[in-house]
This record gives sequence, C-alpha cells and structure tokens, in this order.
Amino acid sequence: MGRGQFVWRQGLTLMVFMTAFNDVVAHIIYGADNVSSIWGYLGKYFFIGIFLGYMEWHDQESKYKQARLNASMPVFSMTTRIRPR
Repeated sequence: MGRGQFVWRQGLTLMVFMTAFNDVVAHIIYGADNVSSIWGYLGKYFFIGIFLGYMEWHDQESKYKQARLNASMPVFSMTTRIRPR
C-alpha cells in the first residue's frame, strides 16, 4: 500500500469514527433539536484525518529508516573484535 492510499484510508476512517462519535455525544448532551449540520463535521474530521495520516506515515517511515541503519551496522563482538563505526 502506498502513501496516498494509507493517508486516504486514515482520513476516511477518522472522519467516519469522529463524526459518528460527535453525533452520538451531541444527541445525548443537547438532544435531537440542537444538533449542527453533519457536513461540517465530515469536512473537518476528514482534513484532520489526512493531516494525522501524513504524520503517521512520516513517523513510521523514519522508524523504518532508523531500523535499516541500525541493522546494517555491525555490533561489537568479542570473538570478531568488530566495532561499530
């Protein structure tokens, strides 16, 4: 899965979850008469989800690169006497 698909999926997942959660909480607290339009919540949570998806992708990518760097460095061993650079 590429970065675009990952970010898109994260945005849609957060949008659906947070909109449903916000709708339920608004109905419980305010009642059905005083609830805002759902389109504002959909847009807001979609863009927040896209932003968080990019942040998550960057975090995982940096962890992957760091793991590859650490895996390529030899570890000091008493038998081989190889030291890391």
